[in-house]
Amino acid sequence: MKRDYGDMYQYILESKKAVRNIISNHEEIFHDAIEYFFNGNYEQIYVIGSGTSYHAALAAKNLMEKVLQMKVFASYPIVFKDERIFNKNTLVMGLSHAGMSASTIAGLDKAKANGFGTIAMTAEKGRPVEHHGDVKLYVDIGEEKAGPKTKGYIGSIVTFMIFALKVALRQEKITQDEFDDYLRRMQASADAIPDIAEATSKWYLQNRNDLMKCRRLYVIGYDNCLADMMEGTLKICEAVRYSVQGFELEEFMHGIYHCIDEDTYMLYVCSKGQYYDRILRLKRYFEEERHSHNFLITHENTNNSKDLVFPFTDDQEFAVLQYIVPMQVLARKLSLDLGIDCNIPSDPQFHFKMNSYLKEGFEEKYDLNDDGNLFSHGQLATGLADSCKLIIGENHFKVLNILLDQNIQEIKNNLDVMIQSFDDNQPVIVVTDIPGGSTTQTAIQRISDNKLLYVVTGMNLGLVMSLSFLSLSQDDEDNKNKIRDAIEESQKGIYLVNDVISCNDELSDDDDL
Repeated sequence: MKRDYGDMYQYILESKKAVRNIISNHEEIFHDAIEYFFNGNYEQIYVIGSGTSYHAALAAKNLMEKVLQMKVFASYPIVFKDERIFNKNTLVMGLSHAGMSASTIAGLDKAKANGFGTIAMTAEKGRPVEHHGDVKLYVDIGEEKAGPKTKGYIGSIVTFMIFALKVALRQEKITQDEFDDYLRRMQASADAIPDIAEATSKWYLQNRNDLMKCRRLYVIGYDNCLADMMEGTLKICEAVRYSVQGFELEEFMHGIYHCIDEDTYMLYVCSKGQYYDRILRLKRYFEEERHSHNFLITHENTNNSKDLVFPFTDDQEFAVLQYIVPMQVLARKLSLDLGIDCNIPSDPQFHFKMNSYLKEGFEEKYDLNDDGNLFSHGQLATGLADSCKLIIGENHFKVLNILLDQNIQEIKNNLDVMIQSFDDNQPVIVVTDIPGGSTTQTAIQRISDNKLLYVVTGMNLGLVMSLSFLSLSQDDEDNKNKIRDAIEESQKGIYLVNDVISCNDELSDDDDL
């Protein structure tokens, strides 16, 4: 059974709804962070993050500086951590989408040690980064399981921007009318995302045969959409998994152009700006003197089928919410045609192996990846947990075994300790071995005391694996439906193999036994 990572393209389409949600609920989402800001005396802001988080900070930086009228730094955490000279009146906002980035956590810890204000930001609640800021600020976009973050990038930009706008409004640096106009323009820019995605899909189909031959791609951008160029490069690289590089226009001209040959593909991100004419000149140069693999993302009709032309709003502040979409869609479409499921990381354990995600040392403290218990007679629970880890590289369960010399009160006490080790209001699944056994009966007695405690009996490996992939919430009925579906799915794997063989002369390697 494969873990459900969702679909990258669907998450792209959901970006519109995510932005609307953040705008509609901004009072609730930002309340704690805004109150915290005004309890300090800040003269500058450092926004730290890696990958998509850094690109989101860079995309929001200009508007933040404009409305706050203070210096805002977008910085890699590892760079921030090693800096030595600071303004003591500094606020550090550390963003880790998955909430486990070791470098972002180290950066927040450095900020605290220096007496700076700290806001920990993540899109996934209950993750380690939350414990390293004075206050939490969630990027409230809903679920996004796919490896390449798309909705998360756009949602993070909007979160940074609205935070700055709300601070500026309260400081009377902008008026209420200006605040409302910013939100209106932001929403209008985000509302076009599904249409941009559809237009990109059509453009991709027109150029599919050529694009599929690409094995070396350069992405060029500038000005307002520099962050989109960087993020788009990352998305395509994550998805197609061959050489993709991105450069700012002027930087590209300082030496990089030497390595462009007839097999190199070029993608130009051409938003309105002071360098628009120059990037068009660069495209013409490569078309005429090097190769024909040149593709343009632009607002202006070029009468060239290789160019993706869409009526982008080109809003000075919010163009970043639009120009990223074609590259997100290209990444998804091209990876599919290349036979790559870009939703799934090439190695789901990579960050843990590199120690760039904090798992070891935090698992016990924060119950990271623990959302259930295996409760059995003998050593069955331990064996199934080990088997689960062997097959999928991880397990999401704590284990409790009943031994021969244990009395019923000791069993109850041990189960209570296990359940209590989870955070309050955290959904917990207890999986037991047999319906009428002492394990099940003991667990059942705890249901009335725990609103989000779910007891599932009939423990087997298929069931354990199905349950380990679930993402539970505070919605009791939704949790029950997810668990029921997992049970139903695992039951499909229980049958008499002889009956199957009698109906099929030969079982293929793909048959799930």
